[in-house]
Amino acid sequence: MADLTPLSTEIKDRPFMVFDIESKDGKGQKAGFTRPFMAGVYDGEDFEAFFDDERKAGEWDERYYRGGGNIDKAMRYMLQKCFCGYHIYAHNGGRFDFLFLLPWLMTTGKRLGFRFTITPVASSIQALDVWRGNNKWKKWRFLDSLKLIPVGLDKAAKSFGLEGKLLHDLHMHEKDPRWFDYNKQDCVQLFDVIAKFHHYIEQILGGEVGMTAPATAVKLLRRKYMNAPLPRSEDTHEFIRSSYFGGRVEVFAKFGEGLSYFDINSSYPACMLEAMPAGKATTWEGPPPARFKKNLIGFAEVDVFVPSTIHIPPLPMRGDKENKLPEGKLVFPTGNLHGVWEWSELQLALEVGCKIKKWYKSVWYKPVYLFKDFVSDLYEYRNKNNPKYDEGLAAVVKIMMNSAYGKFGMKTLRKTIYLGEDPELPKNAKPADGNPNCPIWYAEEEVDAPYIMPQVAARVTALGRVKLYRYMLEAQKNGGSIFYCDTDSIITDTMQMETTTELGGLKDEYPKYSGKLKGRFLGPKLYMLTDDEDNFEPVIAAKGLQQERYKKEDSDEKKQKAIKSNRDMFDKFASGKTVYMKRLEKVGTLAREGFSRGPQVRTIPRTHLQNTPGKRLMHEDGSTAPYNIHMWE
Repeated sequence: MADLTPLSTEIKDRPFMVFDIESKDGKGQKAGFTRPFMAGVYDGEDFEAFFDDERKAGEWDERYYRGGGNIDKAMRYMLQKCFCGYHIYAHNGGRFDFLFLLPWLMTTGKRLGFRFTITPVASSIQALDVWRGNNKWKKWRFLDSLKLIPVGLDKAAKSFGLEGKLLHDLHMHEKDPRWFDYNKQDCVQLFDVIAKFHHYIEQILGGEVGMTAPATAVKLLRRKYMNAPLPRSEDTHEFIRSSYFGGRVEVFAKFGEGLSYFDINSSYPACMLEAMPAGKATTWEGPPPARFKKNLIGFAEVDVFVPSTIHIPPLPMRGDKENKLPEGKLVFPTGNLHGVWEWSELQLALEVGCKIKKWYKSVWYKPVYLFKDFVSDLYEYRNKNNPKYDEGLAAVVKIMMNSAYGKFGMKTLRKTIYLGEDPELPKNAKPADGNPNCPIWYAEEEVDAPYIMPQVAARVTALGRVKLYRYMLEAQKNGGSIFYCDTDSIITDTMQMETTTELGGLKDEYPKYSGKLKGRFLGPKLYMLTDDEDNFEPVIAAKGLQQERYKKEDSDEKKQKAIKSNRDMFDKFASGKTVYMKRLEKVGTLAREGFSRGPQVRTIPRTHLQNTPGKRLMHEDGSTAPYNIHMWE
């Protein structure tokens, strides 16, 4: 297996273009996402708009992808030979635009000799590869630009010094000529955003643009900040993955008043300044030598006793039925624990009164400052006091810093969606709907990328949890209680927290409301904060249940209507009643139907079950306590 090496090959100047679909809801003129009536394509010079042939506005049939409609025309245009080899972007295409291309590929596309594969990720499409005949190496690649630049198009454009989206009424009749200008503006802005992103990454930062933000961040790291290969120690990866946990998101009380919301400045990038376990690994059985603990970075399988007197325990575990913990949730219990943890997290546990009762196996790595120069250099671009400060560049480096570590923890199994008739269909492929006659099949394939080093990602997230825990301890030391935490933020009833703009320091997220917030916490990412007067201008309106969105430029009337709608939904959900969320179907649902149609909006019922086990035990008075378990005697 290859080491992680610097990159020195020439950067490919790959041409790209963009497209955008406008849609309505079903047969009428209501704004929605189920009937595309226009598609625009822009290659940096020419803009082409495609509409349906001689149809009454809103007429409903399947022609938009079977022939004569806007999707048919757009696909025939983009899949011309002159655009072969292009990357074709759509912003949020993986959850919207691409879904309308698939029925065309299954019908007209197949008849014209086109084939395709899909790389799905998180119920979305990361990449859609299309080729003709057997020329798989000559392909058109459709990519979701939101996975490359993970912010809204309007925000990205304006931060890059561009004009942004046009103000537009989405309920406007589809025959209104202003749709042409609106779509063209979106296409031009997206093209210019991607071009500016390439400029920032390749000309200013010295990196290379990849398919996604994490891929781009790792390419930048390898091109500019690595000067020697690093061993990956693949034989330790399976052991390390059992210690790779995500961020800590917990509810500690159901209600609170006089609250403040504190956020850690770039928490994970701050952790990346520390040494990383990127050197050759040493495995040790039993208690390790003191020199290991002092000089190396380790991960240890141990028995740990966590006293029940610790209200906020420090060590994470994955919930499972065997240990009577809520399955699939990240919990922090007390009692007799057994697991694998990163050494800095175990050190924190010892500091707060936990005891290691038995050592089994540990793996130790030479410390390497893999990210230190990367983070230090990039963070300086975010300094607003710098006379050369560039808002767009600052936004790009924020994306790069937050994206880099996760790629190291990528799983080695990659899922791909194939046509069932594909001659290169892997032997382990399975039909999407379980029926052998299904035209769409899934396959999992082992991949070995040189950046897969889970010990790095596990170290970063462990340091992040340690940093968050220490801030929770500080709040308690200052006389406060913790009501909620979420990866890099805490909500507490003390204002006595030192704030700073420095990397890794605390900032008061809402200084106008500091000490005045009222909070209702239903579960992880399900809460609402309002000011102390309980008016209709909440700081966070029904977070986790926001159905109505609004922008800064919207009228006060529109904002108030959206806020009230969100609050009403939250109140209904909190009382145990069923609320209904509208969601566009995802790629997996359509795959099971063989991509025979475009996506529909589904109404999803959601109910807050009061007695469902959470990450902590909830008491009648709204307080909580950690689970207590006994994995050994």
